[in-house]
Amino acid sequence: MKVINRAKKIFSRNWDETVKSFNNPEADMQKALRTMQDVIFELRQAAATRISDAKLLKRHITTLQEGTEKWKENAAMAVGAGQDDLARRALLRKNKISLELEVKNKELNTINREVESLKEEIRTTEHKFNQFYNQSKLMQHNKIFAKTGLQQIQSKIDNIHNLEEKFTQLEINAEQRIHLEKKEIKLEDELADLKNKVAQKNKSNKE
Repeated sequence: MKVINRAKKIFSRNWDETVKSFNNPEADMQKALRTMQDVIFELRQAAATRISDAKLLKRHITTLQEGTEKWKENAAMAVGAGQDDLARRALLRKNKISLELEVKNKELNTINREVESLKEEIRTTEHKFNQFYNQSKLMQHNKIFAKTGLQQIQSKIDNIHNLEEKFTQLEINAEQRIHLEKKEIKLEDELADLKNKVAQKNKSNKE
């Protein structure tokens, strides 16, 4: 089918390489997406049309099957009535319908194969379209990052976090120094108290 051939031609491209050749990435990307969507729409339309054709053909086949049974019964009735010529005409009519029925069954099988091919192509193209669509979104996000300076903001945020960590470390260091200073003061007090006790003891011994 032409629509399947067109879809294969478009979706078989190496889009990663095609994107690199875009002169205007954003506009060309959107144009490519629209082309893909058009092809998917055509595939769906073609599938819907062939499914509808299959339904109509099935009804016609049912009518033909009923016709063969009817003319077969008519032939049997004619034979029973001793009317061989009428029976022959009934059988000829039945055989003619049977030939048409065979042709229509083959046509139905062809349509069913086409429908399956279309459905498979729709699944494949939709999958590839989603991949390309996600790629276009990634390009847009990267552009937004570049325009708004979010990357710089993120860098500043990282720097702020680093500063916070530095301040936290400074606070810890300050607390440690204060703790050490307190220990030193306590040590000096203990030393002064010890000297005072020794001096008093020596004075008592002299007396």
